Amino acid sequence: MPDAVLVYENRKMVYCSEKALEYFGASSPEDLLGLDVTEFAHPDEAKNVAKRLEFLKNSADGTIPTERIQLKRLDGTYFLADLSARLVKADEGTYLVGVIRDVTQQFEMEKKLAESEQNYRSIFEDANDGIYLFDPETNKITDTNRAGASMLGYSPIELIGMELNIFAAPEGGEEARLKRIQK
Repeated sequence: MPDAVLVYENRKMVYCSEKALEYFGASSPEDLLGLDVTEFAHPDEAKNVAKRLEFLKNSADGTIPTERIQLKRLDGTYFLADLSARLVKADEGTYLVGVIRDVTQQFEMEKKLAESEQNYRSIFEDANDGIYLFDPETNKITDTNRAGASMLGYSPIELIGMELNIFAAPEGGEEARLKRIQK
């Protein structure tokens, strides 16, 4: 997915890529050209635009690091974007070149994933049954819930890193297993 490119001269847009038209809901470049750089900022971001522009002017390399911000479409709705910008000096003047990527879908997927992980974590932690996660290559416990740790007389932190087979009855029966645990 290509990024959108915007070029500003004296805070007014003088160029926009096709992707920028799509992001901002414009039907032609004329819908965007001549607009001030602040017209696309979310009200919460508008104060920071001036700070970013000042930072850009004073930065050694004329760039600002990529930032995640809300931008406004022509219809008044907002989208989340990663924005990076650079000052470019040419014979005919200094231009602000901005590159944006709409990350709204990515953000929503990350949010859903975090919610799903939290649901899994709640089920895992609150289960009455002991649950043990382990690395099959090393056979070491990588995580356990409180019920699992309690069943074995440990805290979850104490169990992490132990070998899973320490709790299995080895040859020699229960006495040998107890000796291994006590070590």
